[in-house]
Amino acid sequence: MSAIKKILLGIDGSEDSYHAAGFAAALAERLEASVTLIYVVSDKYTDGFIAKPTYTSGENILVGDRFDRPKKLLQDRGVRFDTRVEMGDPAGMILSVASEGYDAIVVGTRGLSGFREMVMGSVSQKIVQNSKVPVLVVPKD
Repeated sequence: MSAIKKILLGIDGSEDSYHAAGFAAALAERLEASVTLIYVVSDKYTDGFIAKPTYTSGENILVGDRFDRPKKLLQDRGVRFDTRVEMGDPAGMILSVASEGYDAIVVGTRGLSGFREMVMGSVSQKIVQNSKVPVLVVPKD
C-alpha cells in the first residue's frame, strides 16, 4: 500500500461535507499530506445557461463561502491545501480529478433517502463504486 500524501476533499456546502473536512484535516496532519478542496458546480444547475463560463475571476463567484470553514480547519492544523472549482457531474468530476495523482478521496455521506437514493444513487456511492484510489466516506456523528 502506498503512502497517502495527496488527499482530494469534496465540499458541497453541507454539514456532512464540513464534518468530512474535519476528518480530512486531522488525517492530513497526521500523515503530513496535502489537501485539495474541490467544489463541483453540478451540470444539472448549469444546463440552462446560454453560454457556460470558461473563466471566472475568482472562486467566490461559484463557491461563495463554502470553502471558508474547511480552509480554517486546515489552516488551524497547519495542513498545506489548495482549492479547485469545476463544473459538471459531481461524482464524475471528482473521480476525474482524483486520477490526476491523488492518493485518497474524502467525502461526506450527504445521502438521499429511500427510493430516490435507490434510483439516482448518491455522489458518495458513485465515487466509492468507481474510484481507483481509496475513498473515505465520513459518516455524520
